[in-house]
Amino acid sequence: MQQQCEVAGVSRAGFYRYLKQTEPEQADLLFRARLQELAVAHPWEGVTPWKECSVMGERLQFVARRLAREAMSDLCREFGISRKTGCKIFDRYQEWGIQGLTDRSHRPYRDANFVVGVNSVLSDKKQRSALRISS
Repeated sequence: MQQQCEVAGVSRAGFYRYLKQTEPEQADLLFRARLQELAVAHPWEGVTPWKECSVMGERLQFVARRLAREAMSDLCREFGISRKTGCKIFDRYQEWGIQGLTDRSHRPYRDANFVVGVNSVLSDKKQRSALRISS
């Protein structure tokens, strides 16, 4: 602290006196104002400080690294997915190619309540009763 005060040209007592006088809220407001000035003076110009990614891009990167013989468990840990999901992604790629990496429909393949023999008989009965009512 002594070296910092010497570099700034203030005494330690003066620094602590100033620190006690300055309210935390005021210091926070000054800090925010300075940040805003910097943001206006130096715009990002379309560059974001975070990494933008898509699901498809992440899956492609996962498969590419798996094809480069990286360990499945290490990849899954890094990408934040379970080993089961990692194996499913890689298996779909091997079976379908890049098309296998796209999102799939969550719609079930068949109706869980549909039974072929029973439903066809019921629909025939409904049709017959509808014919009787209308005639």
